[in-house]
Amino acid sequence: MVLEDTQKKTRFVTLFPETGYVHLIKDVGMIPYTMYKNYNYDASIVTYQNGPYLYLDNEVKGLKLEYLNRTDNDTKDGIDYLTHNARNIDVLHLFHLSQRTFDWIRIYKELNPNGKVYLKLDTTEDIKGADQGFWNWVKSSLTKCHVVSAETLEVCECLNEKWPISVEYITNGVYACPKCLIDYQEKENTILTVGRIGTQQKFNEVLLTAFNLAHTHMPNWKLKLLGPISPEFQQVMSNYFLESPELKDKVIILGETADRSYINAEYRKAKIFCLTSRWEGFPLVFPEAAIHGCFIISSNLASARDITGNGKYGEIFPVGDSQQLAELLIKTSNDENKMQAICPVIQQFARDNFQWVKICQTLHAALSSPISHKN
Repeated sequence: MVLEDTQKKTRFVTLFPETGYVHLIKDVGMIPYTMYKNYNYDASIVTYQNGPYLYLDNEVKGLKLEYLNRTDNDTKDGIDYLTHNARNIDVLHLFHLSQRTFDWIRIYKELNPNGKVYLKLDTTEDIKGADQGFWNWVKSSLTKCHVVSAETLEVCECLNEKWPISVEYITNGVYACPKCLIDYQEKENTILTVGRIGTQQKFNEVLLTAFNLAHTHMPNWKLKLLGPISPEFQQVMSNYFLESPELKDKVIILGETADRSYINAEYRKAKIFCLTSRWEGFPLVFPEAAIHGCFIISSNLASARDITGNGKYGEIFPVGDSQQLAELLIKTSNDENKMQAICPVIQQFARDNFQWVKICQTLHAALSSPISHKN
């Protein structure tokens, strides 16, 4: 006998007009998907039509998309949507400290005073330096939110000390993970980096320079770059190979793919994952690398300290320091025992702390509790 569920589901709407297919497996898509799949919310993303949405039929099957009418003003388009729909939204999920966000919060709360706003700050650690003037700018909006969250422990702790509101630690993670821990013996002598190759943020030149400095000290190792490459950086790569032709067979450009099985297979094979970014919030690639047992070497970011357990499961170097990165690559690649010991430990650490089902349990609990602001 099947009993019909007559209880009205909580309507959870993520308003993010820029949503593309890749966002569906990031926090923009995974939070509403997990709230739908595991916590019985009626969840959807409101976006412009930026399709095709390649992950809708598999990775986030059941997640709904609603399409905005597009003009040349995304703030206005969001307001128009909320004007017609705010009263039917129980939880409005927004991102970033911006005037657009504040306008959406204002109109939503005017039309639905009992509705709840969840604001995911998705901020870098630069926010730790925000002064009282910044708080004065954001406070009227933040105090209207039921839940405000930050992605890293350092940012969360800092804001809870400085701001008279509670900031929840809700990080980023992965939804699916390998059924069993990956055996280190499956791995190859590969350094992997994943992301938008060649952007100012990712600072991939640092890794290329470091590998050039290190490769003679780490024979039989390869460097793989996975992700879309800007035309300008393709020229950088051409010059790189002209200057160091011996690296043509050692530096492999994998390019862009939406095939999650292929991407996961590359993580699975890599012994080292390296990120050289100038800045980040909490990049998806960190939990993806950790859940696949990679030893993580990263530039000095708050999120890097979180994913490595403050250096227990990886190494951290100063932003832009190719020489120190080269030294870390040499040291790590020649310490097989350390990489093998870390491999199962970082996988379990990721399973315990960076899975969306567990992360969203914190969000569900916060949404189900009364709002609390400090005196």
